[in-house]
Order: sequence, then structure tokens, then C-alpha cells
Amino acid sequence: MVKVLGHRGCAGIEPENTMRAFKRAMDLGVDFIELDVRMSRDKKLVVIHDDKVDRTTNGNGYVRDLTFEELKHKFVDEEVVEECHKNDIEVNAWVVNDIEDIEMMKELGVDIISSDYPDRVLEELKS
Repeated sequence: MVKVLGHRGCAGIEPENTMRAFKRAMDLGVDFIELDVRMSRDKKLVVIHDDKVDRTTNGNGYVRDLTFEELKHKFVDEEVVEECHKNDIEVNAWVVNDIEDIEMMKELGVDIISSDYPDRVLEELKS
């Protein structure tokens, strides 16, 4: 029997290598899902096809030259938050310490902001 593999999830329909693409492929009934993994500068595995983040994120540079923490900030935008909320998925921002990043997470409407400086988050949420 022929098996069907969803390339990068369901990359022709959804953004490649995303949970949305993986879920769509599974909903369609594929047998397997192929995804791409690269290693960050601090030896964390991330799901991304290209060796650079330029094409699929709002950042630039090589995955291998960026830390996991730096890479996390390249992927959250209004579209991601909206799509997660449409699918009843909470968006948890880990670890947000800079005031500018806290402001951005507030504006994006994430559900949880984890921080080493909860006082900063609480102050921003009050304003």
C-alpha cells in the first residue's frame, strides 16, 4: 500500500514546518509528516528548513549563529497569535524581560508572559 508523507507538514496549504501545517496534514490523514530540524548557536533544536531565518520569519541571519532565545523572538507576530487563538491554543511568551518586548507581547495579545522581572510585566499591564 502506498503511504503519504506530508512535506513540512502541509506546506502547500499552510505555513511550512508549523503546528498549523502539521495539524492540517494529520487532519487530511497522511501517514507521516516530514519536518526539518536545525541547531541553534546554544545547541537547541529548532524546526526550520532553511539555514537562514530570512525567508520564513521577520528576522535575518543564520540559525546556527542565533541562540534559541533570539530565535524565539523571530516567530511571534499578530498572525501567529490570531491563528492560535482561533484554534483555542494559548500563546505563552517565555522569557520576556525587556520592556520593549513586554510591550510588544501585550500588544499582540499573548495569553501568558513569563518573565524574570514580573514587576515590569505587571507595571506594563497596568498602563
